[in-house]
Amino acid sequence: MALVVLGVILFGLAIAALALWVMGLFLFGALPGTLTPAAPNANGGSEGWLGLLKVALTVSAGVGGAVALTVAYRKQRLAERHEPRQVAEEQRAAAASKREAEKSCLDQYRAAVEQLAHANSTVRLAGVYALANLADAWMARRQQCVDVLCAHVRTPWDSNPDTQSGESEVRSTILRVIGAHLRDDKRPPGYESWSELDLDLSGGDLNGLDWSECVIGKINFRMAKFRGGAWFSRSTILGTAEFINASFDEDAVFSDVVFNSGAIFADATFAKDARFNGTTFHDDALFPEVAFNGGAWFHEATFAGNTDFQRANFAASVIFDRVDFTGEARFDGVNFEGEARFHGATFADFTLFSGATFHSVAWFAGAAFGEHEPDLEQANFAPGAQLIDAGSDYAAPSPYEGVAGLPD
Repeated sequence: MALVVLGVILFGLAIAALALWVMGLFLFGALPGTLTPAAPNANGGSEGWLGLLKVALTVSAGVGGAVALTVAYRKQRLAERHEPRQVAEEQRAAAASKREAEKSCLDQYRAAVEQLAHANSTVRLAGVYALANLADAWMARRQQCVDVLCAHVRTPWDSNPDTQSGESEVRSTILRVIGAHLRDDKRPPGYESWSELDLDLSGGDLNGLDWSECVIGKINFRMAKFRGGAWFSRSTILGTAEFINASFDEDAVFSDVVFNSGAIFADATFAKDARFNGTTFHDDALFPEVAFNGGAWFHEATFAGNTDFQRANFAASVIFDRVDFTGEARFDGVNFEGEARFHGATFADFTLFSGATFHSVAWFAGAAFGEHEPDLEQANFAPGAQLIDAGSDYAAPSPYEGVAGLPD
């Protein structure tokens, strides 16, 4: 290629020189007996050669342009000839690199799973972090890696610390690692968001779960056992939240949680306090046949969908002060052992209390009902129970007043 370009350039220079010589013959004539141009005569003056030079330079420029176009055309043809081959080579290289990366990730995945199944709890703990790190780096299989972590928590185990001293730490670490990936703006460096993932911890034995201030996708805690407390305060749950038949042996804190989709707590058991104060349910909130054995707080909550507490049992006080019920609110068949406070609550749709039983004070002072009045006449009031209806001017006590062990 270089020799071709050099040859074209030399040819162009030769053409320019020849043009200069021919123009000299044409303008000034030749010396007698030669082909050498004569010197400028009086008619041409000293500018004759200058004009000749200008013409020659113009010709040279034209020839140079032709040379440049020839070289450019030659380069373009060569580039066009080699471009498909280069593109194909780049595609093959990219595919090979992708296969190699995929193979490396698969090898790491197999090694981490083997670690998680190891007899030694320290090795299992290393497997937890290995899978978590791989999930961050391997977006295509992130859900799969997290599914394995959740499956480990779901696996039945002997929680006796004398026989499984390290397994409790392994499972607690899995929950902490998942929670750290769900904290949208407070994740540790290098942690990717797992908020878009589905989390299945159904039947899991969960110790001290703290997923406060998290953004959580779809979660399944069906038949899960929450030991040592459960905290979800100020979190946003994007998908359906299932707590069917779940049991909480300590306080369950859902204060200021936003449920963007359905929340299902059917047949759940709360051994201690259940706190849903300030919580927002954008879709249906289902609590049928739930056992609230401690205090239950729902004050200033918002129920934008239908609300179902049918046949639930409140063994202590339940607070629904200043709650907005936008959809249908069903409390039929509910057993209220302690005070039932609905002070300042707003009911926009049907409100059903048929078959409900009140054993203490039923507060409805300041409550507002839409077109449909509540069917409180269909409710049962045990001896000593008192109804404070919506038309009364009683001031509601503090939501925590009279509840032992809690601040005002």
